[in-house]
Amino acid sequence: MRFKSAALAFFAAMLFISCGRNVELSKDVFTDIQEGEPSTLYLTTMLQDRPFFIRWEKGALIEKNALSTKPLWNRLMAFEPDGFVIRKKAADSVMQIPAVYIENIEFSPGNNLAAFTIKLGSSLNGSVGIADIKAKKVIINEEVEDRPAYPPARMSIAIKDAFFKPVFSDDGRYVAYTRYNYLNSRHIRIRDISAGTFNEIDDGMLPQMAGGYIYYIGYKKGVPKLMVMKREITGGKTVKIADVTENLSAFLRLKSSVYLITTEAMYEVTGDNIEKKFDFAEIKRGKDQTEIGGAYLSSIEGANCLFLTVKHKIREDYRWRLYGRLF
Repeated sequence: MRFKSAALAFFAAMLFISCGRNVELSKDVFTDIQEGEPSTLYLTTMLQDRPFFIRWEKGALIEKNALSTKPLWNRLMAFEPDGFVIRKKAADSVMQIPAVYIENIEFSPGNNLAAFTIKLGSSLNGSVGIADIKAKKVIINEEVEDRPAYPPARMSIAIKDAFFKPVFSDDGRYVAYTRYNYLNSRHIRIRDISAGTFNEIDDGMLPQMAGGYIYYIGYKKGVPKLMVMKREITGGKTVKIADVTENLSAFLRLKSSVYLITTEAMYEVTGDNIEKKFDFAEIKRGKDQTEIGGAYLSSIEGANCLFLTVKHKIREDYRWRLYGRLF
């Protein structure tokens, strides 16, 4: 028993040393925490119940403490479920293409399911999968197929429909994600996981679900302005909440609320309105150029927090930093 206690104490001490100290976030200002990682930016998501980044690497999910001044990536769990492939329709069969990498990893309430985007490469080409974590098996895998030769399509898209950015409903019954068609149209697919059925919303993307509603970013072809929209998950009338008047960075959910992140500020969707929480002027001050590369939401001991991965240009020097703030 003494040996076990001593070993645990030693491990905890080494972990503290290796990870550095944790910073404390403020509700009033952004805190500059650590260096950003642009090379893995689009592969990385964040856990909602604790401020840890996660991503997939070589058959495992790895995590990194967003509050550490000296963060390290550590193993979270093995993740190589049966059926971890892209299913591609052929003339008389279905090809199974091994995943190159995955992104947009989301856990369901209760952490029994994981949803993710399976990518064929660095382009838009990809699909959505849902895995049962305990059974180590993919239970839903959207099939893709080659796009028709005509009419002409974007050169970066090789399949008819690409699927990406899945999210779960509060009760874990539904998963929603964007379907990007090779003709440059965007649709939202809402899938009932147990029933295997789905319905769709046209001219929409980046869904989030909370309180029985699906919120999403809507658009009209030929109109540059985007819109925040909502509808009941199972159907019904669609309501326009607001126009997006600033450049969109992210559309995210934390707990039962949905948030719009632009290049200028953070907004909360409340009922049929959006309310500004705070702007990002302070992290741009004194910089020649600032670009928000990633936005993430999580919680710390019941408090909500926003993290931003930011690219700064100061004279001829480019720097990537991670900032955090409570709200």
